[in-house]
Amino acid sequence: MDNNSIHRAIRLPTFIDSLGYTARVAGTVMLVLVTGRVVGRLLSMYQIPQQISSLMLTTFTDPVTLILVIIALLIFVGMWMETLTQIIILTPLLLPVAVGVDIHPVQFGIMFVIACEIGYSTPPLGVNLFVASEIGETTIEKVSWASLPFIGAEVAVLLLIAFVPQISLALPELLGLIR
Repeated sequence: MDNNSIHRAIRLPTFIDSLGYTARVAGTVMLVLVTGRVVGRLLSMYQIPQQISSLMLTTFTDPVTLILVIIALLIFVGMWMETLTQIIILTPLLLPVAVGVDIHPVQFGIMFVIACEIGYSTPPLGVNLFVASEIGETTIEKVSWASLPFIGAEVAVLLLIAFVPQISLALPELLGLIR
């Protein structure tokens, strides 16, 4: 085996092209993330999450409906806001609501993370879609249509975890981490 088949040398034009491509992908992602950060800041300033939490508790008395509303809210917010901001703002507000309808905190945490991921991949503003369209050198519309079957499967898994708690709690219970 010659040395070139294992190691490649990057020449200056290839390196410059790589830098331009990286800047384009990073710029697209950063634009969406900064917008999400601004939206998160505005939501916090005007205490909109607290108002939504109060509204949910007073409006929805059926646990199934409340769980579906929480899931829909998390997916919707996930389209606009980065995951860390979403966790910081919404967990203290939604966890008591979820525990109030007998959802275990571990189960809620798993549901929360899955819903954030679904939101990150959901058209029209899912950050993962912009990254995929830049990497695949295709339009956001094509990536959005191609992502729909995966989003459907993820929503099905999320609903299973929401309504069959043994799925998410079996392993922690087996390991003695929760009771």
